[in-house]
Amino acid sequence: MKSLPSIRLIVFDIEGTTIDNKIEGIPIDIKCLYEVILERNPEISLHDLKNSKIEDHQKRFKNFNSELLKEYWKLFNKYSEKLNEADGAWEIFQWLRIHDIKIALVSTIPALIVKKILEIIGWKMNEAFDYWTCSELVDEWRPSPILIKRSMRHSHIRNISEVIKVSSSPSGIKEGKDAGVFTIALKSDWFSDEELMECNPDAFFKDFKEMLGWLKLENLV
Repeated sequence: MKSLPSIRLIVFDIEGTTIDNKIEGIPIDIKCLYEVILERNPEISLHDLKNSKIEDHQKRFKNFNSELLKEYWKLFNKYSEKLNEADGAWEIFQWLRIHDIKIALVSTIPALIVKKILEIIGWKMNEAFDYWTCSELVDEWRPSPILIKRSMRHSHIRNISEVIKVSSSPSGIKEGKDAGVFTIALKSDWFSDEELMECNPDAFFKDFKEMLGWLKLENLV
């Protein structure tokens, strides 16, 4: 495992990493998308959606007409009440804020959904985190490191050695690697350990508690 210098920013994925967004074991955005598409294409499978590219999901969403969007949002609002923050997320956020390490949240799902999720969880800017952004706002998708770069610019950080990326998805890990920052894989219930490790993260932790213990031992502040 790489040794680290002082860290000033940690960029976390929102869905599946800091937010436990699974409904019946399926990420909420995928489940809603699946149910909307399934009514019109019975041959679609969850396996297809899991293994398709993020941009394919976004194209489907963008191509929805008003009726499909209405159905999608109805499902999302139905399931969203079951969302929770991931175990240990708040504790690690508080530790980072005490030690003056900036927190950025990034996502590949549409901005309106990100706002809704943060509202449901009760996380507010400058209280739980410092900045958030998503692919839809820049119209560029992973593994492009643009969301990490935007987070760095917002935090007035130029040195990639001062940044960590944390993700529970292969695309999120690849994003961190492509940005050149230290990249942490967090164990996922949706992707296998093998799928995550194939992306060559710099570190792998089973949960935020284990990651926080490592941060304290690394003396990053």
